[in-house]
Amino acid sequence: MASTVFNLDVNNFPSLTWHHLHINHGHMEASLSSAADASVRGTGGGIAFAKVLEGASSLNPKASSIETQMGKEFDKAFDSFAKEKNLPLNLFTVNAGSQNQSPVNVSFDIADCSQTAADFFIDAGEDSSSVFIFDFSSKKASEGVFGTRIRVLASSYAKVHIVTVNMLSSGFVNFTALGTCNADGAEVEVTQLELGGGKVFSGSMQLLEGYQAKAFGQEGYFAKKSAEFDINYIVRHTGRDTSSEVVAEGVVSDSAQKSWRGTIDFVNGCRGAKGNESEAVLLLNENVTNKSLPVILCDEEDVEGQHGCSIGKLGKDVMFYLKNRGLDEKAVRNLMIRAKIFSVCRHIPDEELNGRIKDFIEGDL
Repeated sequence: MASTVFNLDVNNFPSLTWHHLHINHGHMEASLSSAADASVRGTGGGIAFAKVLEGASSLNPKASSIETQMGKEFDKAFDSFAKEKNLPLNLFTVNAGSQNQSPVNVSFDIADCSQTAADFFIDAGEDSSSVFIFDFSSKKASEGVFGTRIRVLASSYAKVHIVTVNMLSSGFVNFTALGTCNADGAEVEVTQLELGGGKVFSGSMQLLEGYQAKAFGQEGYFAKKSAEFDINYIVRHTGRDTSSEVVAEGVVSDSAQKSWRGTIDFVNGCRGAKGNESEAVLLLNENVTNKSLPVILCDEEDVEGQHGCSIGKLGKDVMFYLKNRGLDEKAVRNLMIRAKIFSVCRHIPDEELNGRIKDFIEGDL
């Protein structure tokens, strides 16, 4: 089957900075040929699942307008790919008022040399509660391309928790494009772990459109060997009295490269909005390349925003303290890596998956 070639800039930063820093965007080159098959567990109890060929635009006029932070050009290219290859839209419908404590699990076991992608849409009804966990894995030493697009329409006072976990082999190009639209009082929490893949692109956008809408984000990453990670997270406040909090924790090791862009965008009219974002990154080698860009954009006076970034290496005092308690340098490094990743794992309500994450991390230490 002929492949669709993606050769475009993604994760565009909403406010350009110096071009020579090479952080305004990432560039993705990948080929996709077919739909990825997933194992779906945990539906029922007010959550229905269906495959739709007509696309999101046939479901709700608002659905097709939800942007991911991979960018408008990416979304347009992905829509063309979906139409050309008859890619089904994986639709989850959460009934109004349904309260679901158990997660819906969507698992992918990606075959070697595959070039696949999947498209998801979650329609969360009013005053509902739901959790969706997406995990991607492959056999060691395999390679290929795999990507997902996930869009969420959170109706008034709905609560949705989205979890994505990337445990692919280092031979994969991987992308995760996420977009949410949060109505009055809606809360969407996003937890993402980027642990595998050779070239990884993650672009997340939360639009706080409704009054008192909320967004929460936890991101963890472990960029190792010669991996290249490009991560972009934006929360756009357009509704009044909206609030957001984004926290990123990560490790960059060996000769890996990582770019992280975090943006809180206060749009004119979002009076009373509050937003906080932070990143804490640990560098474990002199050869790594780390780029961090936490930014607040403000076009409204009556708002509160905080942002910051902590970048550092293992301090001599920390190393000295732990060595005196019987740990060698490798054990200290591994302890710090586990601490960073497991701080994000506590937000993932799935013991079996957390066990697999632990095994995956241990295999790379």
